[in-house]
Amino acid sequence: MAGQVLSTGAATDNAKGAHPILCTFDVTTPRGNPALAAFLHNGQWIDATQEERRDIVIKDLCRFFGDEAANYLDYADKIWNDESYSGGCPTAIIPAGNMEAFTHIREPFKLIHFAATEAATVWPGYMCGAVQSGLRAANEVIWHCRPEAVNKEMLKDTIYDKDFESLTVPQPETYGSAGKNQWPRRIVFGAVLILGILAFSKKYKLSHMAR
Repeated sequence: MAGQVLSTGAATDNAKGAHPILCTFDVTTPRGNPALAAFLHNGQWIDATQEERRDIVIKDLCRFFGDEAANYLDYADKIWNDESYSGGCPTAIIPAGNMEAFTHIREPFKLIHFAATEAATVWPGYMCGAVQSGLRAANEVIWHCRPEAVNKEMLKDTIYDKDFESLTVPQPETYGSAGKNQWPRRIVFGAVLILGILAFSKKYKLSHMAR
């Protein structure tokens, strides 16, 4: 059993008129501590007490996972509408047809690389997805600026993933400080080099004549 549920919130005889759970996810920790995360119908249970929400959620979990779900160790919930910085729940379900275009929202446009929770390949719509997407975009930029510092694992889920071995790295003139026009510096360096050679030659000639 995966611990994942997707529900339409069918009608029921509880006070709110519908089952509370929309979906659940298995959020077992890396240390193996089992846990489930669930999302409830927006707005229908905000005014209820935490005890009321707990009772109806556990009852709904038993509907999906059996009576054993009532033997839980702990319960906690959060009303995300109260969070002033996040402003509510994660992103909504992607509309039909968008899956075909999903990879395109991660494609760079010239020197611009895109990162957002909506562009994540893991946990899109969540903070975890935002972090993963940001790391992916950063690795893409590093690949262009310092390709020797990037390995195949770092380019996983990027548009360069499949072609890592054969990918031709763009010339450094297109990225970062190396993208600036190098000709003025080259001219100055060449002029200094020529003057140095002339000065050395003149000094060597005078020294040779003195002998």
